[in-house]
Parts: sequence; structure tokens; C-alpha cells
Amino acid sequence: MGPTQGGLFCAIVQLMRIIKTSLLIAVLAVTPAMAQQPAAKTTEQQARSYIASAFITGAAPLILSDDVVLQPELRTKLALPTDANSRTVYQALMNLTNGKAVQVRPAIRDEVLKSQVLATPGKPVFALEAGTTTLVLQYDLERDNVAFVGQPTAIAATSAGSARVAKGGRASGAGARRNPRSGTGGKRARTCGDKAGNRSGAASCAASGRRADARPRRGSSCDSGAGAGRCTGGRRDAEARSADG
Repeated sequence: MGPTQGGLFCAIVQLMRIIKTSLLIAVLAVTPAMAQQPAAKTTEQQARSYIASAFITGAAPLILSDDVVLQPELRTKLALPTDANSRTVYQALMNLTNGKAVQVRPAIRDEVLKSQVLATPGKPVFALEAGTTTLVLQYDLERDNVAFVGQPTAIAATSAGSARVAKGGRASGAGARRNPRSGTGGKRARTCGDKAGNRSGAASCAASGRRADARPRRGSSCDSGAGAGRCTGGRRDAEARSADG
């Protein structure tokens, strides 16, 4: 190998070393940046699939968050204490769905309202159907777990109670209407009140009242006025007839 070829070979080796070093520096610079990037956020479709898988297998208690909120009515139904952890809640829910075909779909508006769940951005609400059981679950896409579990029954129960109260109120009102008299002269007062809707009726009621007031009372018609004169004359005639006899 001549001097020219030897110099060319050394130049090539040095260039390869420079390229290798540059690539190594670039890789080291990019690796931390890639590690700092957050993981891809769970989508609603993935959340739906996770829920279905967790309640089909019965082996995924981590699907519920550690501070999962349980609807009060559902907690009572499951007989769970307020300090029950997420694993205990998961097992109790599995007792409702175990051995049944599970289907997960987006919850409808009525189910959301009745379950008392608060609609929040980034937390879609799903309905899980297992036989005759329906659960309403709110999934936190950022934390990647279920934040709320309930059932669409609360408002229905409240409405039934309100209907019973309203029915009792109507029955009480009907009983009051069946008792038409209230105090003395109730019937006459109501009749005149009905007639008072027009002028002629009001005049008729007033005239009737005056006639009733002008009618003399028994045993007191000779107390005053013209009645007293007639009564006095009658007594004198009776005394004269008695003297003639």
C-alpha cells in the first residue's frame, strides 16, 4: 500500500468514527425526550372494551379506582359498608353479573339522570347490561379506571313516593268538598254566592234577605210601629165584646 492509499484509508476510518460518534450523541439526546412523552390517552372505545372484559372474566378488580364512588341505593342493595375498598365493591358487583351475558354500551340520558352520576368532560358514562341487571359506570379516561358505579333506579323510586303523596292530597280535598256546610246558614250563603255572578241574581238575594228581615217574629210583632197599633185595637174590640156579653 502506497503513501497515497494509506492516507486515504486513514481519512475514511476517521470519517466513520465521526459519523458513529454523531449518531451516538443523537440517540442519547432523543431518548430522554421520548421517555418524557405521556402515554396515549385511553379512548372511549378502549374503555368500553376494558369494562366488558373486566366483568366477563371476573379477574380485573383494578378496573375500579381506589376511591370509586358507589351510588347510595346500590350500596344499600349490595349491603356494603361505607369504608368498603374497591376490591370488595368489585366482588359484590360480580355477584350481580356473574354467569350472565355482559353487554356494554353508552348510557342514555334517562339512565344518567336516574343514577345520579355527574356528567364530566373526559369521563364518559356507560351502561353495563347483564341479564335483568343494569349498571351505570363512569370511566375516567385519564386515570384509566371506573370512577362511579350506580343503577338507574333512584328517580323512579322518588317519583313513586311523590305520586302517593299527591294521591293522598287529592283524596283529602275530595273529602272536604263532600262536606258542603260550614257554620250556620252555609247552604243559603253558598246559593246567594252562586247567584251573585250576575246583577239580577245579586238583587234577588238582597230582596230575599230584606223580606226575611221584615217578617215579624212570633211573640214580638206588637212591640213597635204599626204592628203595635193593630195589636192595641184588637185588644179593645175584644174587651168591648166581652162587656156586651
